[in-house]
Amino acid sequence: MAGLDWAELNRQERIWTLPEGRCKNGVTHLVPLSTMAVEILVHIAAVTDQKKPLWPSKGLVFTTTGRTPISGLSRAKQHLDAAMLKIAKEQAAEAGENPATIDIAGWRIHDLRRTMATGF
Repeated sequence: MAGLDWAELNRQERIWTLPEGRCKNGVTHLVPLSTMAVEILVHIAAVTDQKKPLWPSKGLVFTTTGRTPISGLSRAKQHLDAAMLKIAKEQAAEAGENPATIDIAGWRIHDLRRTMATGF
């Protein structure tokens, strides 16, 4: 997702075509875009170019440099872990439990995809 290119997106058909070269199994994957996903992409395009809030025909969707995909995802995960632990400790204290005994089991962002796929 971090390497998503505008050229992979078809706004009219609401499809993301993930090319075979970027798929683990080497097969092109078509991903339908929800209304919310399209709205977010329109917003990103508008932030990128407020004069022409159309989807560009090329370039990275998620970039801070214009040349490379976003990075720092492991740092973001550390911040998320810390926020989750803080909330869990606050909830434990409200429930009369000792917050010092609260811990969150290790997990990976990929676990969310697996959990959602199983749940859906």
